[in-house]
Formats: sequence, structure tokens, C-alpha cells
Amino acid sequence: MLNDGNGNQWELTGNPDIFALGTNNPTIKIPGRFLDLQEACDFFAGFSHNSEQTITLEMQPGFEITTPLAFVNVNSSFIEITSVDAEVKVGASFPPTSSVINSVNSRPAILNTIIDVDNIVTVSSYNVSSASIASIAVGAGMKNGGDRGLHSQNGSTVYADNCVFTGFQKAGVHASRNSRVQCADADFSGNSQNPANTFGAIYASRGSVIHGPSMSATNSGAEGVRSQRLASIICPDIDLTGCTGTALTANGGFIMSDSGIPTMTGLKGQAMIIQSGGQIHLGAATITHSAGVSDPSIEVRNGRLVAKNINVSGQEGRGVFAEGVNALVDIDGSVIDGGTEPVFAFEGAAIN
Repeated sequence: MLNDGNGNQWELTGNPDIFALGTNNPTIKIPGRFLDLQEACDFFAGFSHNSEQTITLEMQPGFEITTPLAFVNVNSSFIEITSVDAEVKVGASFPPTSSVINSVNSRPAILNTIIDVDNIVTVSSYNVSSASIASIAVGAGMKNGGDRGLHSQNGSTVYADNCVFTGFQKAGVHASRNSRVQCADADFSGNSQNPANTFGAIYASRGSVIHGPSMSATNSGAEGVRSQRLASIICPDIDLTGCTGTALTANGGFIMSDSGIPTMTGLKGQAMIIQSGGQIHLGAATITHSAGVSDPSIEVRNGRLVAKNINVSGQEGRGVFAEGVNALVDIDGSVIDGGTEPVFAFEGAAIN
């Protein structure tokens, strides 16, 4: 017999790999019979389960996460991690060089709460690798980490619509090495806080794809959105209000935001940098800059910009700067106000 912490008794019936309980969707209190999440997930990993059954691991009031949670070569997607408190903190004794959740070639438990990393962890807080497939519930995620928030890599896929990853020193979300992240309506605000960071708050690299209509990356630090090395970020209606660094950077990657109208107001840095064969396709955005932006609002070197009917104002330098025969800019119907001059093409660049 195994008590689940709620007064219910587990028993094994028939096939020893099958578990049974009085309820089809049991809730297990943490701590209780299990001291932490890892112990509970390890226990249930070896059991068969009904495909419609969910086991909920509910962290109790005041519980802190002090040990990493790892999923390696397992299917734990029938487990859901929740908490009584609205947020759960990572404790001071947590090892800083470990991810809070790490998935390797697995289907990890579904995260359905907010974890405050409290700047203790210095690596990716939620790491998904080696062809893992992870899911994050609506409104769930992590915040305040010393590195990246959600990192999908090495052929992994993450389903995370309406997730929350905010306040990280580097990217809120990073898809790398042919990975995918689906994150419509996600909140990635206040990321990329390290001024030396070369990761955007939303960052895709090495052939990966981030698909996130209506994402928020407001008040990003060093960069808002970055795509490089043939990666793609599809982000119609993205909100980039108040970005401190460059709002959109396509460095050999692709940013597609032309099926909606992005919000790019109050920018404290450049609106766009396109280089190394990158491309940005932008909807009819109104781009405004705060005082002090002396660099060009839009800078294109060996890349392509398609941004018809945009309005740009507030910059103190040039509106659009394009350099090189491979710099192609189509801003037909756009209005560029303010600055030293609206457009400047150099060394064979083409601006329409």
C-alpha cells in the first residue's frame, strides 16, 4: 500500500506494472509520501498508465525546489506538476549549474505552475534536448533566471502557448539545433537583461523554428528578437514596446511578422538589423523611438527587408541605412520622419 498524502491508498492489482486508485486522476501532495518531485516522478516512471489518466503532483504551501528534476528516456507526460501557491521558489541550496527541469529524449511531466528561479540558476532553467517533446500549460512557466528560460535543442519540440518566461538574463525562449517551439500569446517580457547578451529575448538558431503569434517581448534588454543560422521566427502581432537594445535582428535567419501588425513603440535602440543573408518581413508597423537613438532605425547589410507602409519616427540618426549590392529594401508606401535623413543607400544597395 502507498498513501498519496490525501488519505487514499495505492495498491498494485493484477499485472504488477499496472497501478490502481480510487480516483482516475489522483493528486499527490509534495512533500508527503514523496519528499520531492524527482522521487515521485521516478516512482511513476516505471508504471503503465491509462492514456486518459493524469497524476497531479501538487507542491504544498511554502514548498521550495532544492533539487533538479530530470527526465531521461522516459514518458512522464501523464504527470502534471502544480502548486497550491501561485508561484514556487527555487531554494537557496539548489545547485546553480543545474537546470530546474531537464528533459533528455523524453516526454517530461506537464508544468502547470510558475517557478521563480530567483536568479540562482546560471544555466537554462528549463532545458529540453535530444528529441524530447514537452508541454507547458497555459499561464505556466518560469521567471528570474541567470541564463535562459526555456531552451529547446537537438531536435526537440515544445508546446507552450500562453506560457510565461520573464526576467531572464539571456533569452526567455531559445530554439537551437533543428528544434521547434510553439508559443502563441506567450509572455517573454523583461528578458535579455544582461547588456552583454547576444541572445534575443526570443531567439532561434541553427535551423530551428519558433512559431508565436501575438507574443510579448516588451521591455527587453540587449535584444528583443534574434534569428540566425537559417532559423525562422514567425511572430505576427508581436509586442516589442520599450525594447532597450535592437528590437529585431536577422543575422542569417528569418523573421516573419507580415501577417499581422507588430507593436514597436518607445524603442530605446534600433528597430531592425539585417545582415549575413537574413530577412525580415514586417507588417504595417508604427515604429517610434525614445530620445537618444543616434544609430539608424533600420540597418540592412547583405540582407532583405520587406516592410511596406510602415511609419518610422523619433530616431536621431538615419531612418533606413542599406549597404552593399546584396542589401535589398522594399519600404513602398512607408513614411520615415525625423533624423538626419530618411533613407541612405551605399555601395550598390537598393531601396524601393
